[in-house]
Amino acid sequence: MEPPTGGPEDKTPPEIVQITPSDNSTGVNRSEKVEIIFSEKLDSESLRKRIIVYPEVTFKKIDVSGNRVEIQFEELLPETTISFYLKKGYADNHNVKTEKSDLFYFSTADSLEKGIITGDIHFKNTIAEDGIAKLTSSEADTFEHIYQKPELRTSEADENGSFSFRHLPTDSSGFRIWAFVDKDKNGDFSASKEFYIIYPDTVYLTGRNSSYTDFVLNIIDPDEPGIIKGKINNRTGFDKIITVRLRNVSEDKKGYEVTPDSTGVYKFETVLPGDYLLSAFIDLDADSAKGYYTDPEDSSLTYEEPGISLGDTINIKPAEIKEIEKLELGND
Repeated sequence: MEPPTGGPEDKTPPEIVQITPSDNSTGVNRSEKVEIIFSEKLDSESLRKRIIVYPEVTFKKIDVSGNRVEIQFEELLPETTISFYLKKGYADNHNVKTEKSDLFYFSTADSLEKGIITGDIHFKNTIAEDGIAKLTSSEADTFEHIYQKPELRTSEADENGSFSFRHLPTDSSGFRIWAFVDKDKNGDFSASKEFYIIYPDTVYLTGRNSSYTDFVLNIIDPDEPGIIKGKINNRTGFDKIITVRLRNVSEDKKGYEVTPDSTGVYKFETVLPGDYLLSAFIDLDADSAKGYYTDPEDSSLTYEEPGISLGDTINIKPAEIKEIEKLELGND
């Protein structure tokens, strides 16, 4: 005699079967409550922490009973499009967690807002399937970092790295967009271990221009090395190796040194972001420094070693590939 096994282990996360008001419905009563039916019983605490409504409203009650959830609000809903965001990570009563979020819209007005913002999230120029985009207001505030600002919307990238904010107001309000790679896949930004990027422009949506699309947010580690490359021609008459140096403007920071190949092509492959000065010389005195050399036919005569310095400061950004215009050494 053995006790029943209870069947196979539950590995299927809960799914939404029905939601009221239905997605994209209009004319919803401002006193309406939200009801959600799931495919199985839920862990109530994990769910409550992941219900987000835009614009922000105060919850009066979130009642979780089995596979049914009822959400009531403290006050009347605003007369606009409501975005209902159920963030991934909530679980059923066997602690099987969801790995994707759900997003629904309904309007307490006669129609849904028409504005839309779409784009793609990349990480080091590669599609970021774990990318998350956030929308905030462009109004002045006292927050030190954009990720501390209140969210207006959230959108998770799909398998192509694409995100979208739909049904936005077109009243000329300004929006700021930022995105991060959700490395730990918890749906939240972790400032200590995840990288983010802020879209440089404020986006304004109007009745005539209700969409802003087809742009890329390319997230890069701010310390990601870049590449500087170029070519230098030796016109000095000396058949000697050229030394090309990259000196950081900040004296206490690392500099770099390379020698060109037989065609004069040189390449600095792991340049940390910053400002640099580039120079090249032929080390005729063999002391690893640009200076003077002695005339081989008359030891009483010394000459400055042939060299050249680029007049402008070179700024290298994270992961940037920068090509320097061709240099001529000894052509003066």
